[in-house]
Amino acid sequence: MFQKLNNLLHKVFIKSNVTDTPESTIDESIIISEIRQISSKLQKEVDNTNDYYRKTREKINSTCPACKGKNVTKRFKKFEGKINGSTHGYSSSALTFGSGYLSGSISGNFDTKEINKCNDCENEWKIAKLLYQTISDEKDNQKRLLVYYLNNYYDAENVTYDPYDVSEKYNSLEEKQTELFDIADNNPTIPYLKNYFSGVHIETIKELFKNDEFRYKMFKQYYNDEHIKNLGIII
Repeated sequence: MFQKLNNLLHKVFIKSNVTDTPESTIDESIIISEIRQISSKLQKEVDNTNDYYRKTREKINSTCPACKGKNVTKRFKKFEGKINGSTHGYSSSALTFGSGYLSGSISGNFDTKEINKCNDCENEWKIAKLLYQTISDEKDNQKRLLVYYLNNYYDAENVTYDPYDVSEKYNSLEEKQTELFDIADNNPTIPYLKNYFSGVHIETIKELFKNDEFRYKMFKQYYNDEHIKNLGIII
């Protein structure tokens, strides 16, 4: 009974609050301050991520995965690649007392790459590449996750059900909608979004989407006052 009432509130009360993103009503200095606050948090996250990447790479390249030994050196080794070509010309032979015309083609594979080699057990493995994340990457990820969060609720609120569709795995619209709301409510990225956006004004969120027309279009499409406020965003 409680779940039915909860779904009804989602469909009726929350849908009735769906509006376009509000117009800016705060001073620009507040927006600038909040963007700096978000950027500062993001920079710490990026620094921590890159430090993790660096340490992981160093560990992979300095420790043999087979024997766990540390006596590791780098070397070049031939790997399979691609080669195609042809040859033609004349040749002579003392054994056959004659000469002849040679022609043909050659094809095969070769490549040379630097690898790690364990000097204790002779094991070889590819060198781990250096991964690097930028604050721009993390900003894009933020926007993507926020749109994804809103999209989950949008899909749950606008889901349809066809009892004659053999591909339907649900027995009713209520069952289908309940599962979609559960997925939206238990989105593992919600704590991440609250960490960055709680206490931030909606005008600042809109500014973050500036110059990203594609994602901003989706943000406006899925926008909902109730779901935005659930993240602690001020509207």
